[in-house]
Amino acid sequence: MPRMMNTEIDLLAKSLDLRARRHDLIVSNVANADTPGYKAVDLSFNKTLERMVEKQNAVSGEKTHPGHLPIGAKGPAGEADVVTKGESTRLDGNSVDLDGEIVKLNMNQLQFNAGVETLNKIFELLTYAVEEGGK
Repeated sequence: MPRMMNTEIDLLAKSLDLRARRHDLIVSNVANADTPGYKAVDLSFNKTLERMVEKQNAVSGEKTHPGHLPIGAKGPAGEADVVTKGESTRLDGNSVDLDGEIVKLNMNQLQFNAGVETLNKIFELLTYAVEEGGK
């Protein structure tokens, strides 16, 4: 498979993972909409995805001797940048805007579905190339 195709599939996979993580955070906000003092959380999607791509493209290496310097950054590439919405207009200190969370949930679901559809199209093209390429 061409390197470009691998990169696109990897990026879409990371994007879908982040969308799923964001879905969980938004659902948690909705579930805690009536919890006094609860602070709404969200995922900084673009920032997290950019960092994950940079980390994937970074040069890395293995230390073969204790005196060698490490090459590249090791560590979890999938850590999400979760941000907390601290300001609240409610008397109980809860910062969940239920209408806003439902809008975010719907937009996130649409973007997730678009990513899945794009991934499906890539696999359909690859399948076609494999099946028809040998004829």
